[in-house]
Amino acid sequence: MLVANYDPEMEKKVYAEEAAEKAAKKAIEKNARETALRMLKRGRLSVEEIAEYSELTIEEVTELQKDLQS
Repeated sequence: MLVANYDPEMEKKVYAEEAAEKAAKKAIEKNARETALRMLKRGRLSVEEIAEYSELTIEEVTELQKDLQS
């Protein structure tokens, strides 16, 4: 970026957009994990099904399952 073209307002806007995207992604991941935990607690679906429905990996669901059992 050239110093002559530096726009502090644009920098703030870009930073705010990046922060909003990061927060949204974190919220989606948290929701997926909470959904998977509820499914695991019901005990009616396989780890593979929960991974598919929650969009988590099988490894992530397996880890949640281990956390529930401990």
